[in-house]
Amino acid sequence: MPSEVKTRNFIPGLVLIPALIAAVYGVSISAPFVYDDRIIIGSPYVNSFRSIFDFSAMRSLWNHPYGLSARPLLTLTYGLNYALSPFNPAPFRLANYFIHAANSFVVFLIVLELGYSALWSRRRRLRMAWLAGALFAVHPLLTESVTYIAGRSSSLCALFYFVGLYGVLLAGRASPAKRAMLLILVLGCTFTGWLVKQEAVTLPVAGIALIWLVWPTAAPRRAQWAATAVLIAGIGVLLTLQVGSLKTVSTDTQRNAVLVGAGFEETPEFRTYFWTSLKEWTTYYLWRLFLPAKLNVDPQIPLVHGPSFLVVTSLACILGLGAAAYGFRKRAPIMSVGMALILISPLAAYCLFPLADVVAEHRAYITALGAVIILAFVVSSMPRDLLISCLLISAFALQTRARNAIWNDEELLWQDAALQAPDKLRPHFNLGGLYRVRGQVDRAISEYESILHHYPEHPSALNNLASIYLDWNNLSRAEELLAPVVARQSIFAPAYQTLAIVRIRQGRFEAAQALLYRANELSPFQPMVHHNLGDVFVNKGQLEKAMIEYTRELQLNPNSLPTHLNLAKTYDMAGFREKSIEHYHILLRADPNNREAHDALTRLQ
Repeated sequence: MPSEVKTRNFIPGLVLIPALIAAVYGVSISAPFVYDDRIIIGSPYVNSFRSIFDFSAMRSLWNHPYGLSARPLLTLTYGLNYALSPFNPAPFRLANYFIHAANSFVVFLIVLELGYSALWSRRRRLRMAWLAGALFAVHPLLTESVTYIAGRSSSLCALFYFVGLYGVLLAGRASPAKRAMLLILVLGCTFTGWLVKQEAVTLPVAGIALIWLVWPTAAPRRAQWAATAVLIAGIGVLLTLQVGSLKTVSTDTQRNAVLVGAGFEETPEFRTYFWTSLKEWTTYYLWRLFLPAKLNVDPQIPLVHGPSFLVVTSLACILGLGAAAYGFRKRAPIMSVGMALILISPLAAYCLFPLADVVAEHRAYITALGAVIILAFVVSSMPRDLLISCLLISAFALQTRARNAIWNDEELLWQDAALQAPDKLRPHFNLGGLYRVRGQVDRAISEYESILHHYPEHPSALNNLASIYLDWNNLSRAEELLAPVVARQSIFAPAYQTLAIVRIRQGRFEAAQALLYRANELSPFQPMVHHNLGDVFVNKGQLEKAMIEYTRELQLNPNSLPTHLNLAKTYDMAGFREKSIEHYHILLRADPNNREAHDALTRLQ
């Protein structure tokens, strides 16, 4: 860092950036868990954490079938959050805010170093750096990465990504020994970022771009080639070590069995996905990096199957951006860096890795670094740059706060998504589930029936509707909805599980058992399958088998109070008094006013 940049120059940022983030994101700190957030807290790799020092749970993160590609470091942060506050979304979100604040400050450091490389005045580079950090802190397109708890995958990966880029910049004017240490740091950031999300794979490529665009001319050409070789070797080693797990992840992701079984979109085949991603790189992402409007948690993306007009236009934009980056490399290297970081970003890698959702806004988090560098450069070159900076920051901040107000109410979030993408199924499903939880059952039924009007055999809609009738104990209507799904041999496991509950209530325990075994085959590690099997075996008088199934459920979902109650009762019936008392005490620790547990303990003790 330049010697004339004193510590006091950082104090405003340490106050300004968190203040901006608090101002725009504070409104949504207590927003509920939504969508994949619930999958996170339901994961046995997360909810197995009993404390922040649960080393057994930590070790299990490294035994995932996907290996290091299973994002163990990301899951660790969720597990620690869960250990401290299992079902309160605010601490999870607060952690996201701290990560975003750290990233915004590293953006400041990156741009400050770029200004130094360009030999700008101290005043100009400080202003540009503060503007870039502030714009990143309040950029509306990044809302999903910060407010959406599952978006932490992108923001936490970005922390290592940005530190790595800063290390590359510092290496350009370091001594040979220090340069080697900094390049090792960059490789360490790549590997650590990979443990969060595979987006980190593009970090060495972005680092190579910085080496050739902004390293000082005094840096020996041999040093540039050596640094490039080190980063290329790092990519090669990482991909070689992880090729097996990547193939497994890719296969499972492209199969997308759970969502396909539920009646949602299949992952497009590679060619269709590639052309569509190429189109959306420009038509969805690129312009929103600079004019972040019409944001949507679940955008509707028309697929294209070949080089259409929009694909060709998008390709021309990408090539034009690349040509501009090359053209600016001498007269405006900071602009060149911004363009290069947009081009060489995880968005480019996503074009080659088919996913069911072609577009998701949190994927643009790292790419936004290039955009704020360009914006900060352009604004800092204008007359009255301070006024324009304040207006731009205010405009972004107001929009981000408004977006967070929508995220703060799950109903508003999915209504907004449905309004912008009326033919997309997921917003209607999520609205139906939300209305059901809130007791607005008629509205939930309306959402599911509207889906069935267009897709009469949709297994998830039929199952959700049947579950409502099951709540009302209308077993005939629930059976009427679910029997055809099972008869079609659907691969949607919840339909078998819901029909099994119908059979249990009808006293048809053998049929229920067969359905639950089928559900477990289709989707292992579902806690309620084991709970319902426990109920089946209790009704059949097979208490030992019931105890095994209830215990299996608690291994997957240790906080299930109904299961602790059922297991306590089963142990009591089987004559295991001490075991029964143990589970009643567990129940009372979580629910001190449980009358049934108090009465049972009075009798047993």
